[in-house]
Amino acid sequence: PIPAVTLLIIAINIAIAFWLVLSPNAIHGYKFLANKPELIDLFVSIFMHVNVLHLLGNMVFLAAVAPSVEAGTGHVKFLALYLVSGLAGMGGHWMLSLAMGEATPVVGASGAIAGCVAYAAIRYRRQKVPLAPKVMVSAWTVAIAWLALQVAGAFITLGDAAGTSYWAHLFGFLGGLLVALLYRAPHQESIANVNKKIDEMKDRSPAALLAAAEELLKQHPKSEKALLEKARALHAMNEHDKEAEVLVQLIDTVSGAPLEPTLEALVQCNGLSKLASQRRLQLAESVENDDLRLHLLNSVAGEPDSQDRPFALLALAESGDESSLNKLRDEYELHPAYETAKARGLVK
Repeated sequence: PIPAVTLLIIAINIAIAFWLVLSPNAIHGYKFLANKPELIDLFVSIFMHVNVLHLLGNMVFLAAVAPSVEAGTGHVKFLALYLVSGLAGMGGHWMLSLAMGEATPVVGASGAIAGCVAYAAIRYRRQKVPLAPKVMVSAWTVAIAWLALQVAGAFITLGDAAGTSYWAHLFGFLGGLLVALLYRAPHQESIANVNKKIDEMKDRSPAALLAAAEELLKQHPKSEKALLEKARALHAMNEHDKEAEVLVQLIDTVSGAPLEPTLEALVQCNGLSKLASQRRLQLAESVENDDLRLHLLNSVAGEPDSQDRPFALLALAESGDESSLNKLRDEYELHPAYETAKARGLVK
């Protein structure tokens, strides 16, 4: 996907840089001052830079990690991450400045970008990102390099570092870590690793794939991919009864799992009966595939001892099945399901 928010943020930073070239004194009106905090300064200052080197350094790190982060979080959440990290950085600078009795003005997107680097370090620590043309390094390496520069800058002053708040950068990094935890980035990274390991096992034997899937399910019992691959491995090994149990687990425990394909696989291995009859009736109401719906209803209607059988017969009768209507009349004449059939005009 196109990292639209990343491109927009870069464009805003560059546009403001051009504005400052044309109006150099404008930066003084929007620097964030700890002793005179203004809301507009708080937001505008995280898109401003004191010089070209400051701008380019920030944009290099942003371009390296932000596209992956935006792809993983979505546009809105990524924008929230950027702003929260930037504000956390400015907030940290504000607190420390007041505590130390200083009022050094500060500008720059470094705190916001530090938060993006922190998120990438958690969510994409093994993924390679472009730090420079033809230079690919892991997101974890970028994070370590960034932190090292900020810690060094906080204690070592080389030349004129006025207006550079390395503590704001570090607080921005902490803000990014907090957002990463709120977004469950560690869990997402762990799931991504599960999926990668499963993909690596696909070309091996069904037994090897089954062993890998079972090992990964010990860590992530609700991993959709691991459960699907386990079911496929069992199918290839003709372990259809166990396959059905895995498919039922997938349907009942994994939110967002592909319902209809999973149910179709359950039909193929004759495993519908492993689902509770009431659950099958619920699923029959939600599926769009007519054949699959009939399979579900007929599986319940074919269980004489099921208390849900009359409702399955009613649903089949409503689909035009005359034999189901006759069974409903002959066997459940006093049942509410038959009264419903009469009320709906099915009984002539």
